[in-house]
Amino acid sequence: MRITLPASPPPDQDVDTLREEAGIDRALYANIGIDNRKGDRPVSVSRLVLTAEDGAEYRLDALPKVVPGWASREVEPGEWATAGGARVTQDEAGDINRRVAETVSKYEGDVPAGGQGEEILVGDLSRIPATFASMELIPSIGNSEERAVRPSPDRDNDPAAPRPASPADPDVPEPSEAPEGQTPPADGPDDEEPPPDDGAEPTAEPTPQDPPEPTGAPVPPEDPEPPGAEDLPTQPPEAVAPETPAQPSVPVQAAGGQPTTQQ
Repeated sequence: MRITLPASPPPDQDVDTLREEAGIDRALYANIGIDNRKGDRPVSVSRLVLTAEDGAEYRLDALPKVVPGWASREVEPGEWATAGGARVTQDEAGDINRRVAETVSKYEGDVPAGGQGEEILVGDLSRIPATFASMELIPSIGNSEERAVRPSPDRDNDPAAPRPASPADPDVPEPSEAPEGQTPPADGPDDEEPPPDDGAEPTAEPTPQDPPEPTGAPVPPEDPEPPGAEDLPTQPPEAVAPETPAQPSVPVQAAGGQPTTQQ
C-alpha cells in the first residue's frame, strides 16, 4: 500500500463538493493505493490512526463508512435538513442522498487478489501535526478488521519529497549517507584520537608508567631514605673520601649537533 497523507487537493472533487453541500465544515483526506497483485486474498482499509508526540490521536476512516453520515434527513413532516443543519427542499435532500448512495457504492468493497485499486479515507479534521509518534493502518477483509500494521518506507520505490521544515521540529543533524546495510564511516581511524580543543597536537612524552628513555647522561643514585631511630649505628662510620661530583652532560645541540627527538 502507498499512503498519501494529507491528500491535497481532495482525491475526488465530487466527494468534496458533496461534503460542502451536506453542510460538513471540514474534512481531511488520505489516498491509499493498494497493489494486491501478489496477494492471495481480497483486502481493503478500514481506518488509519495517528498518534502525536503529545499522545493526541487523529483518526481517518474509510469513505464508505463516513459518507452515510452526510445524508439529509426529515426533521419534521415535509421539512428536510442537511447533516449540517441547513433547511433544504425535499428535492435537494433527495439529490444529496442519491449522491451519498452512489459514493458508498463506488468506494466500498475489497481490492481483489491479483488486482490493484485506490481507496479514500476521511477524518473530521482540519489539520494533522507535522510529525507524530506512530501510525497504525487497520486493513479489513469484508466486514472483518484485521490486525493493525505499522506502515514503513517502501524501498522499491523512489523516496517521497522531503516535508518542509516545521518550527516545531527539533534540530536533528542530517545523517551521513552510506550504502544500505553498512554503517557510515567515522571521521578517522578508530585508533586516532581527536586533537585537544586548542588545536595543539598531542605530545609524545612518555606517561608516568613508561620507563624513561636513555639520554647518555649517568643517572644519579636515588637518595636513601633517612634511617629510623632503631637503625642508627652504634659505632661511628668509617671516614670516606669525598666523591668527586660527576660532570654535567652537554646537550647535543650545544656541541653543534641536531636536537634529539623522541619517536
